[in-house]
Amino acid sequence: MQSHENISKLSQNQGNEEVSSRACKSLVTANYLNGQFVYRTCDHKAILFNQNGSVWRRVLPYCILNSIMTGIIVVCKRKDIYDLTFNDQGHSYMAILVSFLVVTRHSIAYKRYGEFATLLTSMMKSARELVQHTIAFTRKDVGLGARKLRFEVR
Repeated sequence: MQSHENISKLSQNQGNEEVSSRACKSLVTANYLNGQFVYRTCDHKAILFNQNGSVWRRVLPYCILNSIMTGIIVVCKRKDIYDLTFNDQGHSYMAILVSFLVVTRHSIAYKRYGEFATLLTSMMKSARELVQHTIAFTRKDVGLGARKLRFEVR
């Protein structure tokens, strides 16, 4: 019942905003650990900054800490206090390794796909042959049971 109240409240608030006739009017109810919350799929800012069902509270302190540390490193380098930066040769080497691993994983997945496609084709061919053999072996039997079997097998 609470989700219906939220939907009606949100739909009432929807009229207060300037929304064109083609704007997104769909309301989505999502389940979260503590309950349900309602959001409009076209309001991206509300979805991003929603505190209900969001990880902002847990992630934001780490983002701020990372920004402060980056600022300290840049200030230290520009004022020639201490250079905490490192050259990009390690990044180049890691990029080559990662690209090699990605290409290898892609080729393995493509080979598996090809193998499964071949096996599926073989399975479908065997199923067709089974149906054909069933119909061929029971064609001279004109009883009701044989006719039902042929009808079900097709």
